[in-house]
Amino acid sequence: MVGVLLLYNPSGLDPALRDDFVNRLKSQLTLMPHQSVERISTELMFCVCVHHGQLPSGGVAREGERILAVSGSCWIDPRASQLSTPIQILSAMGRSAGEGVHDFGGSFAIAHLDQNTPELTVLSDRFGTIPIYYRWWGQTLIVSSELKLLIDSRRDTLELEALAEMMAVGYLVRPHTLVAGIRRLPAHHSLVCNRQGLRIAALPTPGYPRNRPVDNEAIRELDSLVQRYLGRFVGVAPKYSIALSGGLDSRLLAMAAKRAGLQQVAFCVGEPRCQELQMATRVAEMLSIPIKIHEIEGHSLPDWFGKMVWFTEGRVLPNHMHYMSARLSGSLPSGPQLHGLVGEAIFGGAFDAPSLVDASPVSIQAACNAFAKGLIYWHKDTIQTSFTPQLAERVQAAMGLSIQDVMDRIGFTGRYENLLDFKWRFRVEGFTIPCLLSQVMPWTDVVSPFLDKDIFDFGATLETEGLKDRIAQIRWAMNHMPDVTRLPRVKDGVIIPIREDVPDAYERGIRSLKRCGRIKDMLCLLSRGRINLHYGLSFPIYGQWYRRWRRVRQYVDGILLSDRCIDRGLWRRSGLQRLLRDLRTGRHAWSAVGTILLIELFARQYLEGTDRPTDPVVPLGLERQRE
Repeated sequence: MVGVLLLYNPSGLDPALRDDFVNRLKSQLTLMPHQSVERISTELMFCVCVHHGQLPSGGVAREGERILAVSGSCWIDPRASQLSTPIQILSAMGRSAGEGVHDFGGSFAIAHLDQNTPELTVLSDRFGTIPIYYRWWGQTLIVSSELKLLIDSRRDTLELEALAEMMAVGYLVRPHTLVAGIRRLPAHHSLVCNRQGLRIAALPTPGYPRNRPVDNEAIRELDSLVQRYLGRFVGVAPKYSIALSGGLDSRLLAMAAKRAGLQQVAFCVGEPRCQELQMATRVAEMLSIPIKIHEIEGHSLPDWFGKMVWFTEGRVLPNHMHYMSARLSGSLPSGPQLHGLVGEAIFGGAFDAPSLVDASPVSIQAACNAFAKGLIYWHKDTIQTSFTPQLAERVQAAMGLSIQDVMDRIGFTGRYENLLDFKWRFRVEGFTIPCLLSQVMPWTDVVSPFLDKDIFDFGATLETEGLKDRIAQIRWAMNHMPDVTRLPRVKDGVIIPIREDVPDAYERGIRSLKRCGRIKDMLCLLSRGRINLHYGLSFPIYGQWYRRWRRVRQYVDGILLSDRCIDRGLWRRSGLQRLLRDLRTGRHAWSAVGTILLIELFARQYLEGTDRPTDPVVPLGLERQRE
């Protein structure tokens, strides 16, 4: 993992202010063991790269009048030749920075300067795994992979449009940030800055042909692609940590990585005795992989919630932050992290709708609109009662603006592949990838085969019928890793046998689970929160934590009902009191309460320079490693 701070035309910036930005690398960027810093400075560009992972490629390089800064790891496909140093990457690129980059594999952000032009080009990978932020400061363009490095707490303010989108959708779909004046480069886009100004453009992608049957030949090719991907990491690090759950994606990755010869230590995070921990432990035992279990007790939320806002820069939803409490407590295994991220989205048919393959553009548009639902539950008129009128109006308009932004970026024409692209960009690029990777990237590198461009492009060719009920993944496992069937999998708390002949097992299980959940919810509501039965399935329910522990209530209420929070002019005290009362008496209001809490802490930490962790750059539990 590399943090990049780049200034284009640095002479346009006051030297003292430039030094202030650089000093933030020391005072704000996460410090990790074996960290290296590389700098390069010319009349046109000042760049600092900080690398603290074990995978190669991060740093800077210069070849004649061309300069390159790389964040992440790169290689070129289809030849599969490894590009392990910035100078190799620079040599492999065409004279124009955009040439050939769409053929690069890996997780990366690249900045290229040709001083002859002079033109700066910044590029992101297919999935936007490493965020790229930018802003103008006078005549100087500042680019960074860390949002915190670009903020001036003396003058910056919250971006109300972004804040409204957070409260409507639950995350940021559009390429803005919570700070006015700072933008985010969309995934698989280029930023080009020259004497004519700044332009943003999408890089070419193959699309979603959906024309290949999931037959034995396709399964063999999938297995070959995964083997080639994992083969790049053999011998690079002595051990890899794997985020093992009770589900299918991480299990398949663990089995494939073991077959490839990668040494693994698994870990799993969850509430004590939950199904996720139990099944992950059984899978690790089956594969003879050591596993570290991190049991998260809800009463500890005040100890780590604010730290996670700082480290993840507001990208992680407030009901997912418990995942990296394992890192903050020092119980996460070291080494690059293997992650089965978005396997189901690519090979599980999660986004496909076979009945719409030949649908009209109007039907495709309606399907996109129906898919774009917010992740925040707002009961009755709580939007109007929680926010000041100006913000409430923006929140109500935000979903439509977010939908239209994605439509414009994909060039919507009403084809079926537009629906798939819309779903991917709206949910996976907007939420899944930033939320999960933001919990890993500050600490180490991520190795995820399902975020390999060739594997993704292969998955985009498969017919919809072959993806339904995760048939492609199950056939791959049955043909090449048959031990996968020895244990069932857990999805959303439902235990499902891994076989093709029970395609409706999940639907039957989830119906039963929902019935049980409705009973527990009703008991909680009727008792006004006094009956607070534990679910113990997969992900913890933060609302239960709030109801169960006074310490959590005091922490949340103390922040949200403080004069400091109310005086921000965004929230109504009576509305927040109602939300907190709803949460206390059994309604599912945590997504709303938690997001407001996240925004408030973000404003304090980033815009006011307060409420930061005691040592904002050293993760709790890593002090000894730092020494």
